[in-house]
Amino acid sequence: MVKADLSGSTQLGERLDAEDLRGVLASYFAALAHEIRRHGGTVDKYVGDGVIAVFGLPEPRRGDAVRAVRAAVEMQRAVVRANVQLERRYGVRLSLRIGLHTSELAGDARGDVLPMGDSLAVAEHLEAAAPLGSAVVSEATRRAAARAFRFERAAPVTVRGRAEPIAAFRVVAPIRELQASAPPGMSASLQVSDENKAVLEEERKIVTVLFADVAPPERAGAALPPDEARAVLASYFDVVAREIRRFGGTIDKYIGDAVMAVFGAPVSHDDDGARAVGAALAIQAAIRKNNDRLERDDAVRLAVRVGVNTGEVVAGLLPGDLRAYTVTGDAVNTAQRIESATPAGEVLVSEGTRALARGAFAYEAVPPLTLKGKSQPVRAYRVLGAAQPQPDLDVRRPALVGREAELGRLRDLYALARAGTGQAVHLHGEGGVGKSRLISEFLATGRARRRSRRSPIFSGECSGSRPRTTSPPRAPRSSRARRYTAR
Repeated sequence: MVKADLSGSTQLGERLDAEDLRGVLASYFAALAHEIRRHGGTVDKYVGDGVIAVFGLPEPRRGDAVRAVRAAVEMQRAVVRANVQLERRYGVRLSLRIGLHTSELAGDARGDVLPMGDSLAVAEHLEAAAPLGSAVVSEATRRAAARAFRFERAAPVTVRGRAEPIAAFRVVAPIRELQASAPPGMSASLQVSDENKAVLEEERKIVTVLFADVAPPERAGAALPPDEARAVLASYFDVVAREIRRFGGTIDKYIGDAVMAVFGAPVSHDDDGARAVGAALAIQAAIRKNNDRLERDDAVRLAVRVGVNTGEVVAGLLPGDLRAYTVTGDAVNTAQRIESATPAGEVLVSEGTRALARGAFAYEAVPPLTLKGKSQPVRAYRVLGAAQPQPDLDVRRPALVGREAELGRLRDLYALARAGTGQAVHLHGEGGVGKSRLISEFLATGRARRRSRRSPIFSGECSGSRPRTTSPPRAPRSSRARRYTAR
């Protein structure tokens, strides 16, 4: 497993437009992917400003570890070359850290990595400990590539879920040149097919990003055997995926034991923030329920952290020959780092997410979070649960501007209905464009006339952020019909 992370992209994202940042990262990712494929590896996924690759799937080959280390060296050289143009254009440079670990890893016939967690977790911790511009490998990778490269011992690395730090080694230089030819039939694992790319065009969007991660399962303080850990983690992934989809989110990728989901891309709703927070709470509730069974059957309990953040991204297919749909921007990195700072069993959200879902949930402020790549602490809030209903308040709203034509059309149709010609209006549009406000304004302006002419008007709503089983689309009609006919 190879985990590479570009350092400096978060600060660059704070200075650049999201579209410019996407273009810069795409050029770096293309260079990294080229070296990975050239040396026989497969790009598994992109994660924020990082890339994960695997060597040895679908079929292991002699020298996979050597090719992986060679690719890491060439990736560092590719970043140095790309920095020349970046520095000339923006006056900044990016740096690359790489971690490599060799172990047994599950995969399917297509070469897709199955999320076991430990192998990737080790590579991720080695990457995090690597000095900028270097590659750090585990003992297993060092042994497998010892004939081709020279290494020097680095400081031991602590890996979450392991009782003892692991040995780490920095790649110094290749001992001999290695022929790096990719095996036939290997290609990057794609997240979308070519026939779908027309509906996934690049666009700016405000989305809410959810990260969920679980601590490696243990029994009596010791790590579970791989087969047992796989079964336990499978139940965790099932729970997380089910709740994300139930609330209308899209699973973007699996990253070791973590799951990244997006609410608002490729499909938007007017309550994506509330959907994401609702999904986060539902994940924790389902995990607690699932823990009762796990503790009874396997003497194991899972501890899950969930972080949620809202912000602007550029969503769409990555440029180049990799047809991977993803969202790019600082909002993704911030969500992942909020999750990493979240206590087990809790949900933390950013200020932006809280603002979007303010009326739906109760929150309490936590001390500002010091996050990697952020020059200032980030405000965050613990989600306590669903908010208690509040009485309607007489709050003055800003004037509605630019909807005179639509309001006039609604009034004309209402007049026809009152004259005896029934009408039906379907008002539709992207989430957040103002559909609810337009209807509210129409009803408010006609309130005096309705009082004098005694026109019965019924209103109802179906919360899109709730699962259909508790709030079906027919709920407004059925509830109002029951109330009216019961009189």
